[in-house]
Amino acid sequence: MLLHRSLLAVAGLCLGLAAPVLAQVDEPASYLREDRTASPPLMPWQRNLEDALALSRATGKPLLLCVNMDGELASEALAADRYRDPDFVALADGFIPLLASPDRHDALDHTSRGVRIPDSKFGRVTNSEHMEIEPELFERWFDGRRVAPRHVGVSPDGEVLFDLYLLTDLSKIDAALAEFGKFEPVAEAPTIEGAGAEVSAQPEPPPELSEGELLDSPDAAHRDLLEARFVAASTEDRVRLAGAALSPTRTTQHPELLRLALRDPEPVVRAAGITTLAAYPRGAALLHFSLAAQLLGDAPSEERDALLSALQRFATDAPEDVALSAMQHARALRAVGAGSEVVDVEAWLLGSTSGASSEPVADVAWDERLARIEERLAEDPDDPDLNVLFARNGRAYALDLMRTGGDPSFVLEDVRSAADRARNVRPDDGLANGLFAWSSYMLGDFASASEAARRSMRALQAWSSTPLAVDVVDVLADSGARLVYEQLGRREALSENLLADSAAAHEVLIRHPMGTEAQALHAFQLLGAVDLRAAQRRAIELALERWPQSGTMHEWYRWVVLRDEGPDGLLRAYDGRRLAGIDRAQRSSFAGLAKLQAAERRIEERDTQRALEDYRLAFQDLEDAVGASASVGSFARWYQAQARAGRARLFLESGRLDEALAEILLCFTFETPAHDEPDARGVRPRETLRAVRDALLAAGRESDAAALERYVEPPQAADAEPAEQD
Repeated sequence: MLLHRSLLAVAGLCLGLAAPVLAQVDEPASYLREDRTASPPLMPWQRNLEDALALSRATGKPLLLCVNMDGELASEALAADRYRDPDFVALADGFIPLLASPDRHDALDHTSRGVRIPDSKFGRVTNSEHMEIEPELFERWFDGRRVAPRHVGVSPDGEVLFDLYLLTDLSKIDAALAEFGKFEPVAEAPTIEGAGAEVSAQPEPPPELSEGELLDSPDAAHRDLLEARFVAASTEDRVRLAGAALSPTRTTQHPELLRLALRDPEPVVRAAGITTLAAYPRGAALLHFSLAAQLLGDAPSEERDALLSALQRFATDAPEDVALSAMQHARALRAVGAGSEVVDVEAWLLGSTSGASSEPVADVAWDERLARIEERLAEDPDDPDLNVLFARNGRAYALDLMRTGGDPSFVLEDVRSAADRARNVRPDDGLANGLFAWSSYMLGDFASASEAARRSMRALQAWSSTPLAVDVVDVLADSGARLVYEQLGRREALSENLLADSAAAHEVLIRHPMGTEAQALHAFQLLGAVDLRAAQRRAIELALERWPQSGTMHEWYRWVVLRDEGPDGLLRAYDGRRLAGIDRAQRSSFAGLAKLQAAERRIEERDTQRALEDYRLAFQDLEDAVGASASVGSFARWYQAQARAGRARLFLESGRLDEALAEILLCFTFETPAHDEPDARGVRPRETLRAVRDALLAAGRESDAAALERYVEPPQAADAEPAEQD
């Protein structure tokens, strides 16, 4: 019988599956011969189908396509046993293995430095690689049927040699590998004299490959070696290797080497990576262009022009969906580089103040005032000044209705009509266009709103300190963003003018005294949607300067620093950062949170030692905050508990029980509700304390375990959240 996977939605999201992955029959009760999870995964997976096919042609070895799925008995047994068994791996060595699995086991595929993070369950390949390869394999060899586990052998000429699934006896896989694998002849190892017949000399290791041979090889093992050499190399050698990552004269390309170059700590290496990408984009990925564009920034330059040209060449050779994304990215980069033709950001900010107002004030009821203006309009319906006067007063009436919970729809229609009559007489009237834009936006006509707001911008600069002008800037920003989102959703060519105008209008709002945090968040989201990393970071930094006490802005700032600079960037994120009105306690609190986040990223990058140090630095900053002001005490103690417990958990996982005990005791020397709230890893400090206690008991250290007993159960009453840090 075939079982539908209960977490089908996960598989569908990860792989874009057109049909469910089917699970193997759950009998017998266990397929596990031996639990080898304490040993590392050993299967020599290849990274992608293109590399595997090239190796199959070159070696004559068949492909071995392996499909695996979390939670299914036979799949779990294969991952825990055979894929870690040297004897099984020796059989698999007669093939070119590829893995397809819809399940993610690790948060990241790469460190912030660009180093690969192999899947912790299967080894060698990243999570994304084994998740993304399945549609290709399905289309070519799975005969319209998705099932796991599955093992398919494919000869170099494309013949399916075996297709094994729904097995109750996994040894049939071993038999198929033995029958169809192509194995290199192994010379008999010489016996070492005097050591006994059972002891033999090991074969000579293969000769070390030259750099050129590594560059020519598509084998994942050789790629791993080349990338490791890059990381360990001198700056001069990294520059040279960055220049060799992509080549028009070589079949094998090295996009992962290029990623390392673009993430390198040395500017000269990053520059070499950008030059390589601009010269020969074939073999690159769209992400490389995002990283390179971020490094170059949005100011016009020859390097930026060369990168844009390369991006267009890349799109020409790419599959349709990738080509569309590449062209959209090119349009976005051109838009932000060229800037808006109608929004002069600096001019808009020259006259801005927070106190001026141009809104009419009613000395009588609004409907009576509007009726008086209508009486005069009856004599000359097209009078532009009277129509603008009516529209301005109608806008004030509509705002008053919105404030008091009334329905402004009928008034908005009147405002729009009056403003339109004025525009017909004076097409470039800034107030008329602005009022038409605002009322159209409020009525949901975003295309008309965007066009009219664009026409009003230059004239409304003189009104930049008024609510009306700022509202029209908001109309241009938001209606443009909505239209950009529609174009992206419909997969239409991105309008460069729309994006440039919206981005510039958003910058005005971020920097203007009347701008709001909500408008800033809209800017971040728009720039992120079109992958304008440099522009997005600049917007976030401007917003942090504008609202330095906003916890939300600090969250965004930490996020973008982590994205661009990794945990090292978070350690220095607040060094010299201009934050007006922030005292020492607040600055230290924010810096402590950044270091805490750095520690959490180090854990995801499997860098335990540096995570321990970052936790220590976070605690130190938070302690400084408490010393500077008691008002941040509950906030700081919350995150100090997470730092102490995080260190204790890492010590415990590393087998350093004495240090784990010391840290968890320090964590509970002060009371905080954080002891019972999960950290970024989903672990509660009290859970860590219990785990340390259990480890001590297992080690026969009852007296040490007893020291933790008083903290095992939570106190009766506690708040659930840290105090707000503003």
